[in-house]
Amino acid sequence: DQRFLQQLATEFNIPIHVKRIDLNESLKDGGNLQDLARQERYRFFENLQRIEEKTFILLAHHKEDQTETFFMNLARDSGVMGLAAMPERRGYYLRPFLSISKEYLRGFALSNQISWREDASNQSLKYTRNEWRNVVLPELRKELPDLDDSVGILTQVFQEKQSELRRKIGGIAKEIIKTHSLPLHT
Repeated sequence: DQRFLQQLATEFNIPIHVKRIDLNESLKDGGNLQDLARQERYRFFENLQRIEEKTFILLAHHKEDQTETFFMNLARDSGVMGLAAMPERRGYYLRPFLSISKEYLRGFALSNQISWREDASNQSLKYTRNEWRNVVLPELRKELPDLDDSVGILTQVFQEKQSELRRKIGGIAKEIIKTHSLPLHT
């Protein structure tokens, strides 16, 4: 995967930053390899962003990833915050493909002679997300062909509700932090 990305970056004259780490030591006490790798990636992104402050980090999550996140959060009883799934923008993180299907992205890449590569770990059913990705959601999509579009609508509604809640409690939260007390209004 690293060689593939380095070759692609060279082909399109895009700067690339690479960091190799050994996660085996961290996994000796158990844990989820994908979750640990995600944490390390975000830590790496945050360090890069500190160096290049006007840099945005673009993430390649697409429409089906949003659906997976929505249903995984639904199964965890995560409430409004979780059902909002992934926002298109969170600070300097941007997800420009959330409303675009993986099939469309793959077709675009191939029709424009851009190499396409799948992460091999996406097929392993030892990860919960991959069970949703490869087993549960394909069955739901057979019965509900517009599932991803419907989830997109729902996540948008939950994101709007999340923003509304933040606006409403923002002032109260600042007051609590400032005064170290909870104001009671009658």
